[in-house]
Amino acid sequence: MTTKDCLEMILEPLADSFSVEFARKLVDLRATPGLQQLIDTLAEKANEGTLTPKERADYKSIIDMSTMVAMLQANARRFLAKHAT
Repeated sequence: MTTKDCLEMILEPLADSFSVEFARKLVDLRATPGLQQLIDTLAEKANEGTLTPKERADYKSIIDMSTMVAMLQANARRFLAKHAT
């Protein structure tokens, strides 16, 4: 079972608790400019093979959290497709 599979099983039931307002805010959620700059820097270093062990751990954490947010956003989009007026 992948991390994504586990996250889907954990996060899917949360969609039943969304409100339209919360789902819209979740869909619109984006990284702050500072976080996006960090992501871009770490991605570049990863592509160059120059990440330090700490940077590699940080980058993995960001990727894991991004995956979770993307899955929540997908659930929010499905919720809005059913409930938004």
